[in-house]
Formats: sequence, structure tokens, C-alpha cells
Amino acid sequence: MTNLLPYMQKIEPLGKMLKQL
Repeated sequence: MTNLLPYMQKIEPLGKMLKQL
């Protein structure tokens, strides 16, 4: 489960960028 933390942190900024597009 600890592997999900860095994964989510990388995806969060990506999701914000997609919303801006």
C-alpha cells in the first residue's frame, strides 16, 4: 500500500493539468 502514496502524488498534478486543458 505504501507504493500508492508516491503514485498518487505523481498523478495529482497530472489531473490538475488535464483540468486546465
